[in-house]
Amino acid sequence: VSGFEGMALYRSGLEADAAWPDIQLNLISLTPAIDGGLVYRRSLNLNDQTYEKYKPLAFQEGFFILPVLLHPKSRGQVSLRSRDPADPPIIDPNYLSHPLDLARLVRAVRFSQQLGTSSHFRQYGAQFYSRPISQVCCRIMQR
Repeated sequence: VSGFEGMALYRSGLEADAAWPDIQLNLISLTPAIDGGLVYRRSLNLNDQTYEKYKPLAFQEGFFILPVLLHPKSRGQVSLRSRDPADPPIIDPNYLSHPLDLARLVRAVRFSQQLGTSSHFRQYGAQFYSRPISQVCCRIMQR
């Protein structure tokens, strides 16, 4: 079971002169606990604490909408750790350091929530599973 069922691209509208989509939505037709934590937990790199949030959904059908930020404005940095070529580099991805990136993702998550609870999804019995993953996530979404 791959679970990847659909994809959509759209413009968030937060950058008026953007001529291309800045958000990608992936529709995944399973939950992270569909197999009771045997495979998908590892492929999604979920630690014990995060997986516990999804455990009540074990072996149940479901879906999630995964927003992806396209064309981020945030820039990271790769630098040498030392003069030794065997030393791994220092990688600082600097994710979401640009305020527009965070605003786009928050808007995409809110749009995903509206889409998932729309009449088109509700006609198939869709319900929003609202256990927050972390307090940081909740604080960001309240902005």
